[in-house]
Amino acid sequence: MNLIQGCKRVFVHVFLVLSLLSCDDSTSSQNTDTDKNIILTEGLTGGWKGTYFEFKNQNEPYQSVDLTEYGVSHTMVISSDSSYTANTTFLGQELAESGKISINGNQFIFIPENDSVRVGTYTLENFTLHITILDEEFDFDQDAINEPATLKVNLEKVSN
Repeated sequence: MNLIQGCKRVFVHVFLVLSLLSCDDSTSSQNTDTDKNIILTEGLTGGWKGTYFEFKNQNEPYQSVDLTEYGVSHTMVISSDSSYTANTTFLGQELAESGKISINGNQFIFIPENDSVRVGTYTLENFTLHITILDEEFDFDQDAINEPATLKVNLEKVSN
């Protein structure tokens, strides 16, 4: 497989990860969780720029790839109503997506408009948002077979 095919495959994975950042509020409780979502979302509100986008092989932990090293750039804006817009650029192609983010404790619950639900954990340290998703796949050796992977994404806050 040549580099262009590998890069296209990476772009698909970037798209899948960005699709994780949408959520339907109907999955959360309308009473006690609402206050928690508002409080947690306030710290998350604003513009974010990706600084790290790593897939790590769960079977071979020494095997990992940080897609930012291959030119992937990603940004996200989170509004106070928990809506978001995310943009990824790779190989000159831009991918945009919008949706809702729901927070439950330290979990991001992602419900893409056209895909299955995914759940990730997050921490917010100063102005850096760390997201980890365990149930991912990535073709580390480019043999057209995806291996189980953990995805770690870091985003730095760039605006309020």
